[in-house]
Amino acid sequence: MRIIAPAFFAMAVAVAAPALAHDTKQEEPKKTEKSEKAKEPKMICKRVSSMGSNRKERICMTRKDWRAFNRGE
Repeated sequence: MRIIAPAFFAMAVAVAAPALAHDTKQEEPKKTEKSEKAKEPKMICKRVSSMGSNRKERICMTRKDWRAFNRGE
């Protein structure tokens, strides 16, 4: 037991050290990914029943598409 605890601690530190390392170069691309996602239109999902069926299906469209759908276009 005296040998296992220090060995386990050493392995935990060895595995966690790369995960805890802070690299500023990796953070910069994340900002551009967020800006690209913000440009994409947000999808809105609704449950819509079909004619002649009690079962509702899930339909996902953008806000612009939902407006056209509600107008009957």
